[in-house]
Parts: sequence; structure tokens; C-alpha cells
Amino acid sequence: MSDVANKLPVFWHDKLAGHLPMPDNFRPPMSEAELQIFTNMLPLVIQSTSFLFDVRLGDFTLKMRGEEMVVEATVRLGPGDISCIKGLIPADDAFEPDTEMAEIVSRVLREAGVEE
Repeated sequence: MSDVANKLPVFWHDKLAGHLPMPDNFRPPMSEAELQIFTNMLPLVIQSTSFLFDVRLGDFTLKMRGEEMVVEATVRLGPGDISCIKGLIPADDAFEPDTEMAEIVSRVLREAGVEE
């Protein structure tokens, strides 16, 4: 994998999807309140390369995992949405969007009792 220093890990469905370069003037939040403010600003920082997906408030959340700050993508996003994040450096074991979507659909149907 390429160097991930100065990059934020991006998680989707609790799996590392990749890393996003941090803006040059980025400084870590100092409090929980700042973490929320930074989260609200993510749609200004995270952009899509596709006209089919616009980043909205709530699509991504900044969280602390231990001492590490990470970006968590909502489960409402599909694999195609994740793969078109501008500047995303995919994880080594990055998912295949079509395969990932099929697995998600199958899991949702199983949980709803529709598919066995």
C-alpha cells in the first residue's frame, strides 16, 4: 500500500475502505464539540468524482478509534459511492463494488427473512 501518513482511514461496514489525504491546513479536533463541527464540514472536504453521488451531511462521520481519528461512512452508501470518493487511496484488500453490493443485498434479505 502507498504511504498512509497524513491520511485519514475510511471505514465502511466496519471494513477499511481506504485512506483520504488530509487537507494541508488540517489540525485534529481538540474536543468532542470540535469533532462534531469537523464532521459537519466533511461534505465540503470529501467530494465525489461521479455525477450520480453528491456527498451529503451524515454520509461520513469523524470518530476516534482509540487514539486514531477515522472517517466512518454510513451504511446507507453503496460500494459505488465509496469507490468514487475523490482522492481515496483504496485499501490493499479493497472490495469489488458489484460483489460487495450482492453480499449486502443478500445479508439484508436474510435478516428480513426473505432469503434463506
